[in-house]
Amino acid sequence: MIDIEKLFYDLNVDSNYKKQTIKKALDKYNIDLSLLYFINSRMSINGQSFPYAYLDGILQNFVDKGIYNRESALIYFKRQEVEEEVEIKLQDIIKRFESTSLTQLSDNEKKRLGRLQFEYNIDYNLLDHALDIAELNNKMSINYIEGIIRNWTKRGIHNMFDLMDSLATNKKWRGL
Repeated sequence: MIDIEKLFYDLNVDSNYKKQTIKKALDKYNIDLSLLYFINSRMSINGQSFPYAYLDGILQNFVDKGIYNRESALIYFKRQEVEEEVEIKLQDIIKRFESTSLTQLSDNEKKRLGRLQFEYNIDYNLLDHALDIAELNNKMSINYIEGIIRNWTKRGIHNMFDLMDSLATNKKWRGL
């Protein structure tokens, strides 16, 4: 376990105001000190100093994402990197839909397919997986795909990692 005084020393925290800011944030969010080291290391890489003035907002964002320590922060940011590397574009989904269903989508249908991402706050990888399911069930329609996505988002699934997490925890969800 990391000692708070060691943290102050390591981060070169010398003012009582900054120490109080950190202590209040630790108490308020019930986070591990390792998360503050993580924040400091990320800021140092970019040549920035520790963000005392924004610490409350930064920690609130982390806690909202379920990040309470260095390990969970590393996992979160690694997932973000992986997701960005394998990002699928809407045009790829449209082409795949058209080739699988053997129908040409109208401009309105293309727009509707694209709007699903924004309406349901999902990523294109999840939309592509919904297309997989529609294809497997031989029900290639935008309505069917939207129904799958609607079921997922009602259950808090907005990307492939959420879907994998739900499968890993053995939750039985319709539309998987």
